[in-house]
Amino acid sequence: SSLHSNCHHQIVYAKFNLKIYYPPPYEREIWHYNQGDFDLINQAIDTVNWDVALATDDVNDQVSVFNEIILNVMKNFIPHEKISCDDRDPPWVNNHIKKLIHNTNMIYRSSMRNQYNQVLQQKLIRSKEILKEEIDLSRKKYYEKMSNKLCNSKSNSKCYWSLLICFLTDKKIPVIPPLYHANKFEINFNEKCNLFNNFFADQCSIIDTNSSIPTDLTTLTNESLSSLDINLTSISSVIQSLDINKAHGHDGISIRMLKLCQISICKPLLIIFRTCMRRGKFPTDWKKANIVPIHKKSDKQTLKNYRPISLLPVCGKNYRHLLYNKLYSFLDSNSLLSPNQ
Repeated sequence: SSLHSNCHHQIVYAKFNLKIYYPPPYEREIWHYNQGDFDLINQAIDTVNWDVALATDDVNDQVSVFNEIILNVMKNFIPHEKISCDDRDPPWVNNHIKKLIHNTNMIYRSSMRNQYNQVLQQKLIRSKEILKEEIDLSRKKYYEKMSNKLCNSKSNSKCYWSLLICFLTDKKIPVIPPLYHANKFEINFNEKCNLFNNFFADQCSIIDTNSSIPTDLTTLTNESLSSLDINLTSISSVIQSLDINKAHGHDGISIRMLKLCQISICKPLLIIFRTCMRRGKFPTDWKKANIVPIHKKSDKQTLKNYRPISLLPVCGKNYRHLLYNKLYSFLDSNSLLSPNQ
């Protein structure tokens, strides 16, 4: 009935049970580079006989051996650990706090089984106090770190917006909502990954137009590019120009690792690069990427409103960068580039 005698409108009352689906917990490998022994890393890489280790003429085998050796060296001389990450946890909840939460829960269950045990009750109270102090301290350190980055004049716009999101929300990564596909909403994360994978793959399919390269081409210069000279200096220069804050690919070799052994690692890379040019092949592992779907516009539940960001292996990108520099230099020096490009 209505709340007022003169009003004939009825009250409509409803409850909505809205469940937020989070990605499942995952493991992440953390490297403590500031505790690494850089001298021993370079010594270990220098002692490897790369001419023998990379004697095969198959670029895929060479890349496989190179990745295995480099990662083994890094694991031996840089402290590292695997941590469990959960999107439901605030960013300041670290492994230490998780252990304190686990211990507090154990004490709580024990105290519930022995409700008249004063020792357990006092232990539970003290455990909760310690846990609260550690959480407050960790939260304070987190926001101080973010504030320092935000106030840093060297921070670019991308860093600014990333930090702003950190202040506005406790979530570590944005959650992709249920995707609407084939007249239903998909909430399973593995299925959502498959939907994105199939959708992005379809956008990259080769279209057969039966076209061919014209044969009556006119040469614009008498110069020719018969070979591309890649040497140790050019490889070292490319590594030097890399940004350590950029993400790496699926192979686990980060930019910081390359910079730690910038001189020592140039020789094996030179062997692999020259094999690629001689054989006219690009390593299969360097073609694989970790794909991150980025929302661009409109409805977040529609696949076509996302575009992929590919996180490729760093060494493969270095090789492409070297080829680009050589080709661009030749085209530019011979005025073969259109002014409209």
